[in-house]
Amino acid sequence: VRTPINVNTTTAEVLSARLENVSVTEAALMIAQRDRAFFRDFVQFQLNFPDKVKASAKQDVSFSSNYFIVNGRVRLNRSFLEVNSLIERNGQRSQILWVKEN
Repeated sequence: VRTPINVNTTTAEVLSARLENVSVTEAALMIAQRDRAFFRDFVQFQLNFPDKVKASAKQDVSFSSNYFIVNGRVRLNRSFLEVNSLIERNGQRSQILWVKEN
């Protein structure tokens, strides 16, 4: 299943792969612009890069996410445990999709 990528968190390589006729270098410039101020919506994204972002790209990008990685570290004396979790938020409900302990 092809899901939209979050333009505000993706890498230049992924953005280049998803957007037609956008090189990795051009995508890196998009990322640099995003690092100064995130993109609120497709209209703003397209206005910043009118020659590269076509209307057809609207279905391939998003500007928010329902998935989050939570990192935690617990330390007790000389022992510690690192835990990473993937959380899916769906409205008011959240669900843990996986947990990895290191």
